[in-house]
Order: sequence, then C-alpha cells, then structure tokens
Amino acid sequence: MATRPAPPSMPAPIRQMLIHADPVSGRVIGASAQFPLMMTRRYVTQRGSGYYLTRHGRRVRDQVIATRREVTVEGLPFRVIDHITELYLSGKSIQEITQRTRASEKAVLAALEFRKVLA
Repeated sequence: MATRPAPPSMPAPIRQMLIHADPVSGRVIGASAQFPLMMTRRYVTQRGSGYYLTRHGRRVRDQVIATRREVTVEGLPFRVIDHITELYLSGKSIQEITQRTRASEKAVLAALEFRKVLA
C-alpha cells in the first residue's frame, strides 16, 4: 500500500520531531513540555516522564519519511541535500562543498536554494 505524502503545510518543527522519533518505541527524542498544544493532542502523548507518538503520529511519521526520501533536486537525493546544507551552515564555501560531495556547482546552489525554501 502506497503511503500518502505528508501535508505540505506541516510546520518544520513538527516534521523534525516526527522524523527523529524512535521508530521502535515511538519515544520522541529530546522532547520537552514546550510542544505546542496541537502537537501533544494529535501526534504525541505524555506517558510518565517521556513523550510518545500516538497512532496518528506514527502514521504521519511514515508519511513524512516517505515524502522526505522522494525529494531530489538536480538529481541529488535528500540525504545529500541535507549534507550540503550542513556543510554550508558550518562555513564551507561552494567550491569546498562541490569537492566533498562530488556534485556540480549548479546542483549545490539548487540544493541550497531548495533548503532555504523549506526552512
């Protein structure tokens, strides 16, 4: 059964929370009481001292991850786009990034532009 893509209007903090949740236990890593009320009702429930994904949260997590894997920019998969973004934010130049990732300068610039839109 194909997984529907995640809603594009989902805020970035919620996407990140879902992506980094433990897939086995459903425990939300690095969770705190700072979650917006909508997140705690729909995606996360509190048990004991931790936060865990609800059934809906697990389903949306699968959708987010499936959507995340399908994204390509200039032929670069999402994990490379993520790596390029990390290198750029750590202060590397475009030339250094092209050497490290073996991507063309055009692809690196397109990936960075794509990530600016997402953030």
